[in-house]
Amino acid sequence: MSSIPERVGVDPLSEGQRSSGAQILQVGPATVIGAALRLGRHPDADPIVLRRIHSRLRTHAMSGNAATPAVIAWLERQIDRREDRR
Repeated sequence: MSSIPERVGVDPLSEGQRSSGAQILQVGPATVIGAALRLGRHPDADPIVLRRIHSRLRTHAMSGNAATPAVIAWLERQIDRREDRR
């Protein structure tokens, strides 16, 4: 079973439920980082979902989580690549 949802754009943080900003805000930094890394590597990832994850990572970075700045920079590059393709 793949860790990436079959339909890219579904919430990577829950078991097949549709994405919402509220769901993403209810998880910790490790879950958000994991989702960013999994979904960010997927070539068909929805930039809107990536931006929601990016926003949550920035919140964790401001609260002092040391791992997030590098992941934020990487995710920004992934979002830019997808937007350039459109």
